Amino acid sequence: MLESMKIRRGSKRLPVWRRVLAMLACCLAIFIIGAPPVRAAEPVPDKTGTFQTTPTPASVPGYTKLDPKKMTAEEIAGGIDAVAQSSSHNYFSINFVWVLVAGFLVIFMQAGFALVETGLCRAKNAAHTMSMNFLVYALGMFGFFVSGFALMCGGMNGTAIGGPASLGGLPTLTHMFTTGAGVNGDHGWGWFGTTGFFLTGAGYDAGAIVMFLFMMAFMDTTATIVTGACAEPGVSRASLFSVSSSAASSIQCSGAGFGAAVGSRRSGIGSASVTARSTMRVPAWFTCKAGRWR
Repeated sequence: MLESMKIRRGSKRLPVWRRVLAMLACCLAIFIIGAPPVRAAEPVPDKTGTFQTTPTPASVPGYTKLDPKKMTAEEIAGGIDAVAQSSSHNYFSINFVWVLVAGFLVIFMQAGFALVETGLCRAKNAAHTMSMNFLVYALGMFGFFVSGFALMCGGMNGTAIGGPASLGGLPTLTHMFTTGAGVNGDHGWGWFGTTGFFLTGAGYDAGAIVMFLFMMAFMDTTATIVTGACAEPGVSRASLFSVSSSAASSIQCSGAGFGAAVGSRRSGIGSASVTARSTMRVPAWFTCKAGRWR
């Protein structure tokens, strides 16, 4: 017995890495020899996107597959209402995204105009022209936020044209300063809106905020005209003051007030659009004259 104990104590044990390797070999053998697991059929690629027509709880919240033989009238109405709500949500979501993307593209036009104006002036005025393009955008946006949007779009539903249906109609923008009797369903001759100052109150609406960004991008077109006309001879103080006051005043932003009233009483939306654009561009001339004044 003592001899056997001496033999055991004197024998060498296998290294750790060999034992680990042996265990891995045993596991691999069991995996290969064992029965293959049962797998579901491989999914077929959908090359045309037909899966989008199949309603799921994720695409249509509240929708459940109904059995035609067992469903009740209440279940049918609930399923139809869930599908209609999902379709309406997708409609407005897509329109919101499209309007925002269009506004972002117009905002990037400011960079293009800045490069054009800088390239057309002398080198000594390049920094002045570029800084003007940066400043007028910030000042114009602030003025439009304070009062410009309210004066221009605060009474969109005050005329027979109404707000854009693709954004929900903007039902909260209803108040406008008017004079005279109503014609064609309006509240009188509209001059300027009175809803949405600082985007507060009824102006704080999802559709109204989307409209604010879109109209703000086009509003700054007037400021871009000013920076181009005052690239070299203009005085910074006069130019910046004229831009900020123009963006915040009803003279610049009466396109959806006075202009929409003229269009709706003449021949409809087309005339309103042309008149509104005219009220956006015509003040640019006066703003340029103010910017060039010394």
